[in-house]
Amino acid sequence: MSVPGSDLQGVYGCAQFVGWYNGHPDHAGLAPSFDTDAVAVLGMGNVALDVIRVLTKSPVELETTDICEYALSALRTSAIRDVYVLGRRGPLETRFSNVELREIGTLEGVSRVVDARQLENAHETAGAASRLQQRNFQVFHNFASEPQRPGKRVHFIFNVVPDSILGGSGVDGIRLRRAGESTTHLDLACGMIIGAIGFRGRPIPGVPFDPVRKIVPNENGKVADSVYAVGWIKRGPSGVIGTNKPDGALAAQSIIQEFPHGGSKEGRAKLIRLLVEKKIRWIDYEGWKRIDRTEREIARPGSPRQKLHRIADMMTHAEAS
Repeated sequence: MSVPGSDLQGVYGCAQFVGWYNGHPDHAGLAPSFDTDAVAVLGMGNVALDVIRVLTKSPVELETTDICEYALSALRTSAIRDVYVLGRRGPLETRFSNVELREIGTLEGVSRVVDARQLENAHETAGAASRLQQRNFQVFHNFASEPQRPGKRVHFIFNVVPDSILGGSGVDGIRLRRAGESTTHLDLACGMIIGAIGFRGRPIPGVPFDPVRKIVPNENGKVADSVYAVGWIKRGPSGVIGTNKPDGALAAQSIIQEFPHGGSKEGRAKLIRLLVEKKIRWIDYEGWKRIDRTEREIARPGSPRQKLHRIADMMTHAEAS
């Protein structure tokens, strides 16, 4: 976010925050404080929903996931009661997958809050919306008609843009303005802000790049001879993990067609020689399986695994005889 105050303590990007609770070595030391009763999440895509689930699920529910132990310990003391989900567009233009959005409606002890007046303004164009947009719109209607219960609340607020982050040394709130307006402001008190406003591809020297769409131009994944693109750099940041799988399969098929007999390249043997020559520590599949086995063995009861979040620990287990 390029708004005043975005460098305050308590403002995080989704890559940082999601990396923190997932045990990414680069973000394991983030140490966010949950000593606040309100959090603002900017963005209305699936990553925002991932963050919402982690912030609103009870510790008992989280215990059965593979969330890192240090993150679970921090969330046990969370004072969060309200999570505000803020989008610059209307309820028909959110980027949620329908299954993911409906799952928010199943969270135990959590109320969904939607102002029905914000939905009324979108009714005129709802008929021309895509099937997914209409299904999401119906979910928001369901949320708007729900009775409010004691417990945590998830508020969906549409058509707002961040104007500035409020606070001194840390976050005290966020100042919003109505999308398309410059004078109507709303100050929302919160002690943490998480930006889930998307990702942008970055150019690689020597590889074509579309500066508008922020992708590598390609034809069914092929960029040029021996160069292929998959996932978000191929088509933009959208979808879930399963959406990217066909990209990998298509790229593999294209490579096999281009090099039906492996071409003139030595392949794996040459790669291993290069790694040895450059004195690079690397992990083969057997090493990965040792890491996988260790993570499963040290998991909490009911959890599928406890992730190793230090590279040194990963290497130790991968290289164990």
